[in-house]
Amino acid sequence: MSRVISEARATLFLAVPIILGQVSQMLMGAIDSLMIGQVGTVPLAASAFAGAVFGFFYVSGLGLCMPVSVLVSRAHGAGQAVVCGEWLRHGLAVATLTGLVAMLAMELLGAQLGRLGQPPEVVAAAQPFSSL
Repeated sequence: MSRVISEARATLFLAVPIILGQVSQMLMGAIDSLMIGQVGTVPLAASAFAGAVFGFFYVSGLGLCMPVSVLVSRAHGAGQAVVCGEWLRHGLAVATLTGLVAMLAMELLGAQLGRLGQPPEVVAAAQPFSSL
């Protein structure tokens, strides 16, 4: 049982900074919504709408890039420094390509936001968020 507690302590020690980072991100989003909500409902809706559109591309990019850390860690643990570098270079290429594709897709989608069923005033307020 003492080994389990020891492992739990070590894991918690590593997890606390990540937990704090996640909680602070959520608090920033909540505070942003509170501040924008004071301006009006249309800006709040536009912010949420643009954030949801951006969120799709953000999460997709994370999903494509997240395995790189696992693969680099695995190679590092196996003492394969050259393989670490290869995975890192491949991850950088995937991240760059994903970012460019997402940027282009968001730019193209920015002109089509009206087709997503939002009121025209919300679309007009959201368009500056989704263009370069």
